Amino acid sequence: PSVWLYPTFPKETSDGGKWNCFWAMHGHHLAQTMRMLADDGVGGVMVCGGGELVDQWLYAKLYDDPYQDVDALLTDFFTKYFGPAGKPLQKMYNEMEDIFYRPGNYELGVYHTSQESHWQKLGTAAVMARFQGYMDEAHRLAKTGVERDRQHVAFWDRHIWQYMVEGRRQFIG
Repeated sequence: PSVWLYPTFPKETSDGGKWNCFWAMHGHHLAQTMRMLADDGVGGVMVCGGGELVDQWLYAKLYDDPYQDVDALLTDFFTKYFGPAGKPLQKMYNEMEDIFYRPGNYELGVYHTSQESHWQKLGTAAVMARFQGYMDEAHRLAKTGVERDRQHVAFWDRHIWQYMVEGRRQFIG
């Protein structure tokens, strides 16, 4: 048997509503899901949509071996892709996942519900300020690295961070 997985949420919901969401990172939960599917004898996984860059990479790695240490995979990715700037960005990624999956952050425990839940409970002013610190540190560390690292940090900044900054700005007006 095979199954469909949908890493398109919450972005698909927010795109339909014409607002920017708090990015959902799924690494640790994805690893648990892939292990469960393997244990249940599921032979194939079809992914609808994409998710963001790190989770796409994790899907590919976990297809090969769902029992890999997800923290080691994440450290490998962030170190190789971002160089020294990977440390603060990995902190940001892990916190984004933790915040997104915290059940108390949602009405009735339903994920990807509304613009209000994303910016009143997930991407609060305090969270966004902490993430800005991670971005500032990543840019500082990337300046001393190779050009590729700077480009990768700029990509994360533009497609993940600035997207969320704009989402918060849209919400608070």
